[in-house]
Amino acid sequence: MTSLAVSIAAPDADSALAALHQAAPDADLAELRVDLMHDRDFELASLLEARSLPVIVTCRPQREGGRWQGSETSRLNVLRAAADFQTDYIDLEWDAADELASFNRHRSRFILSRHDFTAMPVNLPDQAAALWAA
Repeated sequence: MTSLAVSIAAPDADSALAALHQAAPDADLAELRVDLMHDRDFELASLLEARSLPVIVTCRPQREGGRWQGSETSRLNVLRAAADFQTDYIDLEWDAADELASFNRHRSRFILSRHDFTAMPVNLPDQAAALWAA
């Protein structure tokens, strides 16, 4: 089975919602890149309540190639809020996996991700095992 996921990089919640609705007829899933939104005061709950297809909420820090400019605490709080609002999936970076216990894990599923833009890690099997253990 093939699925299509669309990444939504919108400047604000209204544009993100419009992009989600536009993608819905053809996509199976959408990644909402919160770190790319210019409007940091958007209402995440309203956006997630109005979604028209399953969503991955991503708030990528700069250390992993994203553009989140706030603190790590505020970034994790955005992702915790997404879990509280029962988003479908939450993308959490591998080096924050120890934070999983602080998330509401009843309705959301988690994707632990690692991004290395320089090379294939030599210890990839060990890193994969650590991610599975989380």
